[in-house]
Amino acid sequence: MFPFLDALISDCPRDRFIDQLKHTAYDELMILVPAAGEYISVYHSDGRYFSPALDGTYAQLLEYASGHMVHPDDRETHMALMDISTMEQRLSASVPKGILSGTARYLWLDGQWHDMLHLLVGGEEFGIPEDQVYFFLYDIQDIREREEGQHVNTAAHTERLRKMMPDLLTENTFFALAQQRLHHLEGQWCMLAVDVKHFKLFKELNGQDKGDRLLIRFAERIHEVVEFTGGLGCYRGQDDFGLLVPFDQAMIDRLFSTLRQDIDNLSGTSGFYPLFGICMIFDTDVPALEHFNHAALTAEEIKDDLRFHIRVYDPDTHEQHVEEFRLLSDFKNAIARKDEISFHIQPQVNVDTGRIVGGESLARWQKPDGTTVSPTVFVPILEKYGIITDLDVHVWEQVCAWLRKIIDSGIRPVPVSVNVSRINIFAVDVPERLEELTAKYGLDHSLLEVEITESAYIEDDQRIQGAIAGLRKKGFRVLMDDFGSGYSSLNMLHNIHVDVIKLDAQFLRFTFGEEQKGINILESIISMTKSLSTPIIVEGVETPALVRYLKDMGCKYMQGFHYYRPMPPDQFEALISIPGNVDEKGVVLQRNKQLHVREFLEDSVYSDAMLNNILGPVAFYGWNGDNVDIIRFNNQFARFVRLDAGALEERRYHIQNLFVEEDRPKFFAMLEDAYKDRINGAKGLFRVYNPDGSVFWTQVLVYYLRNENGRQIYYGSLTDMTEVMSLRDRIKRL
Repeated sequence: MFPFLDALISDCPRDRFIDQLKHTAYDELMILVPAAGEYISVYHSDGRYFSPALDGTYAQLLEYASGHMVHPDDRETHMALMDISTMEQRLSASVPKGILSGTARYLWLDGQWHDMLHLLVGGEEFGIPEDQVYFFLYDIQDIREREEGQHVNTAAHTERLRKMMPDLLTENTFFALAQQRLHHLEGQWCMLAVDVKHFKLFKELNGQDKGDRLLIRFAERIHEVVEFTGGLGCYRGQDDFGLLVPFDQAMIDRLFSTLRQDIDNLSGTSGFYPLFGICMIFDTDVPALEHFNHAALTAEEIKDDLRFHIRVYDPDTHEQHVEEFRLLSDFKNAIARKDEISFHIQPQVNVDTGRIVGGESLARWQKPDGTTVSPTVFVPILEKYGIITDLDVHVWEQVCAWLRKIIDSGIRPVPVSVNVSRINIFAVDVPERLEELTAKYGLDHSLLEVEITESAYIEDDQRIQGAIAGLRKKGFRVLMDDFGSGYSSLNMLHNIHVDVIKLDAQFLRFTFGEEQKGINILESIISMTKSLSTPIIVEGVETPALVRYLKDMGCKYMQGFHYYRPMPPDQFEALISIPGNVDEKGVVLQRNKQLHVREFLEDSVYSDAMLNNILGPVAFYGWNGDNVDIIRFNNQFARFVRLDAGALEERRYHIQNLFVEEDRPKFFAMLEDAYKDRINGAKGLFRVYNPDGSVFWTQVLVYYLRNENGRQIYYGSLTDMTEVMSLRDRIKRL
């Protein structure tokens, strides 16, 4: 935009934004009412351009402006910007939210075309009623002349302020003297960069005079510190000061408190603070200017941080920023070289058959020297600096080109998904771009699926809904990625229609001690998604135990290292070329409703006796050290071990001694395995002594439940295996 608008957007509270705009030099101010198709003219500059029709409907006004005021080459973009039917939707999807701007040439009465800035502001966060939009019109040349005049006047204003300040050095003199002192410093010294958080806004709210008085007060405080410490101080202009002083944390804290009190005394509002960036001087061979730049960079980094207003320069943080910008530069070159950034595919499988139903494309970066950059490194940085779209669009086209290649080679492809971020949806028309790519490569839309991260749905519901509707209308299948990552709600899913939900893998990584909580959350999420009649793909599945558990939950489609790691396209191509490796039905909704045991028990069991018959012989065990006791048991358990309840009471302690001695280590190993795997438990086959000394075979299935007073509690069920083992022995003897 323009500096004056950028400053207001970054510094001004949203509820004061319109008030501040009303103090700027606009040519036109209108209040638009989109729902009614009306407008109210609040201010109009006479005698500058052909006057608009100030009476009538908004449609008449727009028609008049397009026909009489706007340059013919600008009419299309002007109409799109000022389209009242989509204005509120576009404002809610804009960045920054609630602000739209554009330019068009207007015909003035002098016969010349002049560039005009259009600014639209709407939203309750600005204090604007829900059914209104504020429209400001500015002469761009006037804006530029004002800003240039302000720039010219800044130098003169700085000199006037300097004359009212105590004797602080100019910037050039400060750095020259600081450089001379570096090799003669005794003790620990530091460079200190000082400025005021949101100083421009401070002046807007409190006036130029108070802004000047604050700077003079800052200069006085800094001069006192310089005099006391024998250091150096300078005023650099605007609200920037610099010091070279001995490092004394108590002294720095006192200076900060004093400056903050000065701000509070002169300001009618809160939220303004001094900012201190500190660079410790350890290496006197490093130039003074570089030390100060590090301090100033540190102060800049905490301007938007609500927690810190003083921070010491951290070389590692600085190096991290340098590395980020170096990576961005390398990325730009990598994209230009076309083949340096590529993609891998991770297959998705039907767990009942092990066959492949689709794949997800994942960006990969391999430099010309063979080194690779991990996606966990470059993807967050590209997102941070808003250029993830360059990566995603590049991968989209690569995937389409590869699909075309394997089709031409006679291989029947499976659907492959591409990732779409929130930034993509703001940066490009995603449905239109994917439509263009599929047309370019002659692909059926069903082959290219779209994964949109769940968090994006919350950021801008209307914009996302529009993108999803556009994609599905064109025949693209839409997947909600990372479902359950913290935003999920039935209300959101009710309003947004997707074809497949991908369950976030984080719920499969249960922290030790939190397994039951994780299981409960996972079961709830799976139940919630099933209620929507939407297929689920669980990603991040890495162990056979998780596969068994998820299958028991009714999950049919999975993706993860247990099945396949991401692989280059040629390997995936070879994989799907093997007969029988592909499930051509793809991902479909499983119509059979999964049985929920809790629901079954609550609705169907009428007595404890019935429940005991359903469960069979079960007991609760307590394990402490080398000893295992039976804590509770049911009647079926007593009958199973051929004892009445009274006799079993005597034998329920130290039950490890009831096992044949050779089987006792296996019994403890089984308990240990169940402790490690709470989801699936553990089982074992053992020989156990009857009261008369005879031996019977039993299979024990146990699950670890909790720790209680220092002992581990287990649930266990028994199955009589004596006849089976006897039959096995007879068969062996034949």
